[in-house]
Amino acid sequence: MRYSLLWSEDMAIFVLTSLHDNQPHTYTEAELLQQFAGTETLNQWAAFAKANAGKECVYDFLPS
Repeated sequence: MRYSLLWSEDMAIFVLTSLHDNQPHTYTEAELLQQFAGTETLNQWAAFAKANAGKECVYDFLPS
């Protein structure tokens, strides 16, 4: 599955969207990091999105 993550600097929220169903979900930074449950790769993705505010960052989740 593919997901899009966008950091909105003005609103201080992340918008996480599944590109499969195109349903956006908003999270504060703390909420998103809790959602990612300490998974280092996902935390790096969040940090990258935050460093590139206003730009959509797409990530492919590989099936386990």
